[in-house]
Amino acid sequence: MDRNYDEEIAELTIQVVALQDELASMKGKEVLTIKRVAKLENRVEFLHSKVDSLQIAFDDYIAFQSRLNSNFHDYMNRNPK
Repeated sequence: MDRNYDEEIAELTIQVVALQDELASMKGKEVLTIKRVAKLENRVEFLHSKVDSLQIAFDDYIAFQSRLNSNFHDYMNRNPK
């Protein structure tokens, strides 16, 4: 059984080039995926900081409302009708 090594080497070379092309394509997709993940992480950090600032503002509002209610309650106790 004679083998034509030139043909087999050529076929293997074509397969290797195809695999290299696929690998390059996958690396490009990986870079895009990494960029997307980095963008998402930045957005999550931004939203997390917004939530923290909103929590602080809400706590301030609750404290103000509590003081206002307490003052109103004291006023009503001092000035019954």
